[in-house]
Amino acid sequence: MRRWHNGPDESWESLDGNFPVACLDIHPSNQFISMQVISDYGYTNERAAIWDVKTKNIIWCPDRVNAICWIENGKELLVLETKYDTTANRPNLYATPTESEYQYFVRRLSWPDLDDSSHLQIFIPMGWLIDIVPSPIEKKACIVWQDQCESGIEFISWECGVLKQLAEMGFKTNSNFIQGPVFNIDGSVLAMSFGAGCWWSDAPDEPSRGGTFNIGHIIWREMNSSKYNRINVNVNVPAGWLPDDPMDILRNMYLSSPTFISPNEVKIQLPTKKERIISLY
Repeated sequence: MRRWHNGPDESWESLDGNFPVACLDIHPSNQFISMQVISDYGYTNERAAIWDVKTKNIIWCPDRVNAICWIENGKELLVLETKYDTTANRPNLYATPTESEYQYFVRRLSWPDLDDSSHLQIFIPMGWLIDIVPSPIEKKACIVWQDQCESGIEFISWECGVLKQLAEMGFKTNSNFIQGPVFNIDGSVLAMSFGAGCWWSDAPDEPSRGGTFNIGHIIWREMNSSKYNRINVNVNVPAGWLPDDPMDILRNMYLSSPTFISPNEVKIQLPTKKERIISLY
């Protein structure tokens, strides 16, 4: 699951001249880490690689890859890949690529040999890929996508040894401020948070009028159910309230990713610097 650094971390070797901004996964041996940079590579905002924890140097830098995680106790990788099809028919009136010109794939590779055991083209409603989060128990994983105003997840499985996308399990919402998802310890419940953007006033640098505001929501689901549930998150702030750094979007307009503290309770960090424990059911 993507965990943001406090800005680009220049202690690691750069990728395309960009330093890591988020951790995606850590190998069970703690020897390797997959991270993400914000790139101007041309096909995506995010690019992923694997670094050696001790040397802080890149040891695998795959092309066109958005996100990487380990599965099967660190013996395999799941890799999200974007391909840009330059042969697609684009109307002359469009100067920039359209969504139909992009294709998305998930690959299952051995680690550290990197043999390709299976791959699958995946389909998302819109936007681009940002993360992949495996279940701790089942041979399933969430594909996380984001667009300019929306975001959501899709599911894949390798239960039978071959990758497949699980139809009608995905979720989409009208917020692109997604954090997570995360599974509880036995993989029976999934939860993710969605921020509400500039919730305290009409403009980031404008002090709040004060009162009760909706700052986002938690979406959760029991994995043996087809139903997603929503819990709105509200806060009270006094008149004149303003974030310390109004332009820090990540800390002001996002909720933190949920952290399970019991099978059915999560803890989140609020933009007001307070914690809140939420019972899902």
